[in-house]
Amino acid sequence: MKLRIVLSSSPLNSPFFEDGLEVALTAADLEVETEVILTGAFLDYVKSTSPDDIVLKKLKQLELYEIEPLYEENQVTCSDKRIKQIVY
Repeated sequence: MKLRIVLSSSPLNSPFFEDGLEVALTAADLEVETEVILTGAFLDYVKSTSPDDIVLKKLKQLELYEIEPLYEENQVTCSDKRIKQIVY
């Protein structure tokens, strides 16, 4: 099984991205193949914020588990039943 976390809501309007990151880190710690996709308002925020922003610092935690965030301009859909997708 593969776990896909999609972060799409602006971190200014929704703090749930932290839950998504926590799920990704926990799954990776349990050796579940994990990917994190940044899209929509979340991606717009990441592109426009300063390097010192707390959101970017939290995203850097993914590097500890060798998870490289993927950047998608459009909403990502997944039809592969082997991939469990969670959207925040």
